[in-house]
Amino acid sequence: QKFTLESKEAKEFTTGAGGISISADGKKMLLNQQGTWKITSTNGPSAADAKNVKTDLRVYLNREEEWLQIFNEAWRYERDFFYDPNMHGRDWDEVYRRYARLVPYIK
Repeated sequence: QKFTLESKEAKEFTTGAGGISISADGKKMLLNQQGTWKITSTNGPSAADAKNVKTDLRVYLNREEEWLQIFNEAWRYERDFFYDPNMHGRDWDEVYRRYARLVPYIK
């Protein structure tokens, strides 16, 4: 749906789209329709003229680093936002030392 302040109406802009992203200046839209990435102008009445964008994206993961980051973020989140500032009497730094050495064994 596209809503304009002038007409105060929502009109169908496109169907079956997901992963929509608007450019910083608001003039272009990137959208995914049924697995195909397309780009179109936001000024038109619809996305019927959207042009396909060729993509060849590859993601390279270092799973060990990924698991360590997940562990660190979870530990830090609990440290910073746990409802009991005393952590139920646990030495939170010791909890980190105890379990951080197990992270390399995660598969």
